[in-house]
Order: sequence, then structure tokens, then C-alpha cells
Amino acid sequence: VRDLEDAYNSMFRSLMNDLESDFSAGKLKGIGELFGNNSKTNPNPKVRRKTRIDSSTYKAMLDLVARYNAVMTIHVQMDEDSIEQLETLADYNTSGNIIWAHCGNNSYPEDVRVVLQRHDNIYCDLSARHGPKLKDKVLRKRPHQQIFTEYELDDGWRELIEEMPDRFMVGTDTKTESHYDQGIETIRNGLLANLSQATAEKVAYKNAQRLLDLH
Repeated sequence: VRDLEDAYNSMFRSLMNDLESDFSAGKLKGIGELFGNNSKTNPNPKVRRKTRIDSSTYKAMLDLVARYNAVMTIHVQMDEDSIEQLETLADYNTSGNIIWAHCGNNSYPEDVRVVLQRHDNIYCDLSARHGPKLKDKVLRKRPHQQIFTEYELDDGWRELIEEMPDRFMVGTDTKTESHYDQGIETIRNGLLANLSQATAEKVAYKNAQRLLDLH
């Protein structure tokens, strides 16, 4: 883990050189998904990790995306220390935009509201918070991870998204074509259909277009 937090590590410096080159050539819109803390949310123990979100490596990457008007996407679950570090990172360079993967994965809407209110450069994607990516096994342990079903949107999340319509984006986080199709159907019927038209358009594509400079 220490190597992942060391901006002077030779492998990290090599990676940053490659990223700088790709950004300069117009090949990239962002960096990620970075797994800052997935120590409890990844089902595979071999790839679980917990790093300092405010370490020099993350700061260096945030500086890089800020220079190129890009974004960094980072997975940070709702551990108190990790959220504090995420907020420190956001404050470190307010010109650098951060997509908070899966809205914290195991968060409640009130948790997310506090973070977004404090930091204008943090955005949320809604991937992995709905089926088919979100599995029944996980739901039995942490039912609050599900933001919307095939037909319904949680009232607390609806209120938050309507309150901050510029800060959320859809996502599937799926690996197969069939799961992707199922995910899109769930997004359309469970999320977008239960938002106002203006908010639904922003969440569906307008926020991503603006943030990632897509044409």
C-alpha cells in the first residue's frame, strides 16, 4: 500500500509520464476507476485495499486532470477516515474534478449530501447501485446500497438528485452485453422515469457531456 501512496515511486512516475503524454495527445478524458478504498466492498479479498485518499499520488493525479480539464474517478467506501481524506483531496485542488464512484458504494443519501454540499468539484456516478450489477447476496447484507430497482427510485435519493441535478451521472459497471442491456433498462425505468425531465436529461447524459467535454 505504501508504494501506492508514494508519488516518487518509479512505477508511479512512469505511469504519470504516460498519462501526461496521452492527455497531451488528446487520447484521454480522465483517470480511473482508482480503488482508493474498497476494503469491504469488493467480494474478492485478493484485490481489496485501503489507501490514504489524500496521499501524494492522488494529489499528483488530481493536479494532472486539473491541468487538462479532465476528471479522476475514485472508489471510496464510507469509512469515516477515508471520507475525511477524500474531502481533503478535493480541497487540495478545487480545479480538479473528482467522480466519486458509486456514490460511495455503501452510502446513504444524507452521507452524500454532506460531501457534495462542501465540495463543488465532487460528482457521483450511480453505477453498481442497481441491478444487475448489484447482487441479491449484497442486498441481503446491505439493502441500502440499492438506489433504484427496475421500477422504483428510493425517495431519499430522488430528493437528493433533484436537489443537486448537476452532480450525478448514470453508469452500469457491467461486464457482459446482456447485463449491460439489463442495466440500461433498469436505469431508464427505475431511475430516469422517476425524475423530472430536466433532471433526467442531466443525469442521463448532459452532466457527463459537460464534465468530460464530450461532443
